[in-house]
Amino acid sequence: SDSQPITYFDFSNKIFDSTAVVEPCSTPWTLSETDALAGTFGGEETETCCLYTVCNFGRGHCGGTVKTSYGWKGYGGCGNNPVVGTGGVSYGSGVHIYVWGLPTRRRLDEGGTDSAEEGSAVVNKVVPSTTTRRLQSGTNSPSPSSAVTPSA
Repeated sequence: SDSQPITYFDFSNKIFDSTAVVEPCSTPWTLSETDALAGTFGGEETETCCLYTVCNFGRGHCGGTVKTSYGWKGYGGCGNNPVVGTGGVSYGSGVHIYVWGLPTRRRLDEGGTDSAEEGSAVVNKVVPSTTTRRLQSGTNSPSPSSAVTPSA
């Protein structure tokens, strides 16, 4: 839904750490699965709710609002459960987090030898639990390598 969208976070240069306090709006994100699978993020560049820190990763945190975040605490930090949504503080009935690695792209070098490009991207997908979605294996939709059900 518009108020609780599925959000994709780029973890290609980040470590998943459920206790890490991070700057708000510092983890690249997108609302488009197609863009996430293509490695195109950028939502953090236009986000304006970037006042307080969040726990591990999140779209934004400002006065009275936490936008899709692994964890948060009033005035910044860790301490409260994950939230989804774009306004207020919306716990919904829970959050599902899927983490998967995108396959390494292959290319032929000048001599025709197959070689891998730079490593694979890692994408976190945060889904309100009221939304059920099956991720299927395939060229454009890799299946999750692990699912995390956060408790703190």
